[in-house]
Amino acid sequence: MNLAELITGVTRTVTTQGSHHIVQLEHVFEAPPEEIWDAITQPQRLEKWFEPPRANSSKAAATN
Repeated sequence: MNLAELITGVTRTVTTQGSHHIVQLEHVFEAPPEEIWDAITQPQRLEKWFEPPRANSSKAAATN
């Protein structure tokens, strides 16, 4: 997976409606809708889309 290609493949739009800002990100995936839905609704597959949370060892040490 080429991260630079993934990032540049996203269309970003920011608009304003009154006092609200609307941020829209759009990416076209080369997969059928069922595959995309499965990838974002199945926890074991969803983990691949996001980095796991990392503990801040200095904070953890300070609270013990």
